This record gives sequence, C-alpha cells and structure tokens, in this order.
Amino acid sequence: MREIDFLLAFLLGMLFNIGSIYYGNYVGVMLAAIILSAIMNVLWVKKPINLIVLASVLAANPANLSTSISLNLIFIAFWFIFHMEAIRTLSTWSLWVLFGAFLSVFTSVVNWQTSGTIFTQLAAITNYLIGPLLLIPLFYSQMKKVHSVTSNAKALLWALVIPSIIYLLSAHTFGDIVIDFTSLFQQYGINVTIYRLGNVNFHLTRTQVGIPLAALSSVCVSFLIAHKSEYRIVAICCIGACIYLFLVTGSWGSILAAMLSVIFVFLLSSFGVRVPLRQSLVIVSFVSAGLIGWEYLPETIQRYFTWRFEQSFVTEMTVFDRIQIWQLSLSYLADNLIGRGWDLWIAPLGIYPHNDYLVYGISFGVICGLMYLLTIVQILILNIKNGKNQTLRWSDPILLAGIAATSVLFINSFFDHLTANRWYYNVVWSIVWFCYYAGQRRRINYHG
Repeated sequence: MREIDFLLAFLLGMLFNIGSIYYGNYVGVMLAAIILSAIMNVLWVKKPINLIVLASVLAANPANLSTSISLNLIFIAFWFIFHMEAIRTLSTWSLWVLFGAFLSVFTSVVNWQTSGTIFTQLAAITNYLIGPLLLIPLFYSQMKKVHSVTSNAKALLWALVIPSIIYLLSAHTFGDIVIDFTSLFQQYGINVTIYRLGNVNFHLTRTQVGIPLAALSSVCVSFLIAHKSEYRIVAICCIGACIYLFLVTGSWGSILAAMLSVIFVFLLSSFGVRVPLRQSLVIVSFVSAGLIGWEYLPETIQRYFTWRFEQSFVTEMTVFDRIQIWQLSLSYLADNLIGRGWDLWIAPLGIYPHNDYLVYGISFGVICGLMYLLTIVQILILNIKNGKNQTLRWSDPILLAGIAATSVLFINSFFDHLTANRWYYNVVWSIVWFCYYAGQRRRINYHG
C-alpha cells in the first residue's frame, strides 16, 4: 500500500469523525456516512486496504453510541454490495454459528414486545449479531491477501488503536464534565463518567471503557513482546496513554484482564524458543515504571485508585454483588430460554447482568448466547493453532495482538458490558477480526 493512499484514507476518516463530534446531529451524521460510504466504495473499489483503513477509523467514531446503526457497519454494508462473493470466504464453523444465532433470534420474536420497539430490536440485531458475526469478518477477510507484517502493523496501530486513544484523551483533557449527581465517585473529582466534547458525550464509565482500554493496551504490548516488530515507539506511547486512562477510570477488572492476556501472550511467544533478554526487559521495565510513576501521580488519582482496589478486593463488595447478579440473571435465563428481545436492563429484576454472554442469552435466547461465546473461543483457539503450526509465527506482532485482544474480550465479557457502547464494541471486534485474518498469511514477510 502506498504511503499517500494510507495517509489519505486515515485523514479522511479522522476528519469525518472530528466533524461528527462537533456537528453532533446523529441523523445528519448517519446521512453523511451513507453518502461517504457510497462514494468511497465506488472510487476505491479496487483499493481494499484504503477501504479497510477508512472503515477502521470510522469504527472509533464516538457518534456510534447514538446512531441507530454503527457508521463502520454502514460503510461495510456498501462494500458488501460490490463484493457479495466474499460470503464464500466464511468458514463452516462461522456459517453454523450464524445459523444457530439467527434461529435463536427467530424464536425470541414472540417476546419482543417486552423489550422495546421492533426498530430497537432490528437495530440491535444489526449492531450486535450481523456486525460481529457476518459483516466485520467478511470485510477483514481481505487481510489474508496482505503479506507484509509492516503494512499490517501500521494499519492496526494507526487505524484501530490510535484514533480511540486520541478521542478518549481529548475528551478527558478538553471536554466539559457532565455532572452525575448519583455517582459515588463524585467526591474524588475525577471519575465523573461522562465528558462532553463538541456536541457529543464521551462515556468514560469504568465498566464501559475498561474493556477497550484493556484490548488496546494488550495489543500494543504485543508489539513489544514480538521477536520482530516495528512501530515500538508508537506502541509505547499508546501504552502510556492507556495506563493513564486506566488510573483515571479505576477499572480494576479490565486491568487484570489486560495483565492476564499479556502474560498469556508472553508465554506463547516464548514457547519452544529461547526468550530474548529484550522481551524480559520489556515486562520488567513496565512494572518498574508503574511503581516509580505512582509516586508522581496526582493525589486525587492515587486516592481514587486505592479506593477502587479496596472496593474490588478487600471489602468484596464488587465480587459479592457480581456473583449475586449472575445468579439472578442465570435464574431469569432459565425461565426465559427463548429470549425476550434486546435490552441490557432486566426490568423484572432491576439489574444489569454485567455479563455479555448472559445478555445475549436473555435477549435472543440461550442458543444465541452460546453462539456468541463459541465465536470468541473459536477465534482464540484458531489463533493459537495458527501460531503453533510454525514457530516463526510467534515473531508476528499481528498474531500476538489478535490473541491478546481476543483473550481480553473473552475474559471481560464475563464481568462487564462491551455491548453498552457501540464505539468500544466495534473497535474491539474490528481488532479481533483484523488480527484473525491478517495472522492467517501463509508466509511471514516483514517488508512488503
């Protein structure tokens, strides 16, 4: 891919996102996205990487939280019109997952009147089933044709990692605090969960933003762990930004998920080969930097982060509450096996399940919940098998990043709601499928 093409696609996506933030009218943003998608898919019909970069940047558009359909899915839908033959690239297991999920959705229709309008349900099906199980994998299946690790690394970092980090830091630094008077954390002055930048609200709630931060940070650490990897300086800067945002939001569960995924990737990358001293120093350096940097953090951040740690692991309030919530949600699922329609809030119980697998099961039936879990597990297993087939694969930062991001998605989906924010949801799933297909190359080529 030519540098000018990459830069043009990246800047076009970023400018569209910035315009969306300051325009703020979600109907207008959707119409603009439809026009942009139609034009660029015609102009770049023979430039798939340009389209991948542009769609990836659109996945990080904060307006996705309020638009009926996520903007990157609108873009991919137009792409699919020109590339319907791509349906043949889906594997057998993907087709069975789709069949099971949509069969489960079909049986849940009889209960939809209990969970919003028909339009709400159709939008949910598009965003949370058609998107991650069909459109996004079809779109990123084009990455199998790109054999350059350097090109893939550049696309992953600049199109899928950096935009979200820029927007989150900008909202926290320059946005106006939207006061939440019911927040238990208001007294600490930093975990007000919503910031307004331009005409868009940015949700930095720890149970929402924690999962994408864990995925983004673990992806960047994978670049440092890989035996050969460019863009290390960029990855280090992104890791630093993620650590700061972690401290601000105090998402301990996601921090642990990120740490577990990084340890897992580190162990895989050293499997059967001698671990270079540089890789070990990466881990030691970040731990040391974290311990030393703690002393220089603002007192409010130290106080809040300590309080969140005690709440999660000392007082056992969070753990106990989650177990009780899961028990209630499982009982409700057992009584409503065919589903009741999409809604994160279980009105009869007055709770959020805090578990995306339960959300899918309660919403569209137990089979749908199992298919969602199966998809994540299958991607993780296939990524690991892909690496084990050739020892050289463990030098591929894209493959390691895919394993790290999928591990975070698998772990965190047991404890929180990635589905609560379509911006974060689309970015994480785009990273997962991007790395899954980019890691399936038959040979490793570092330069093009």
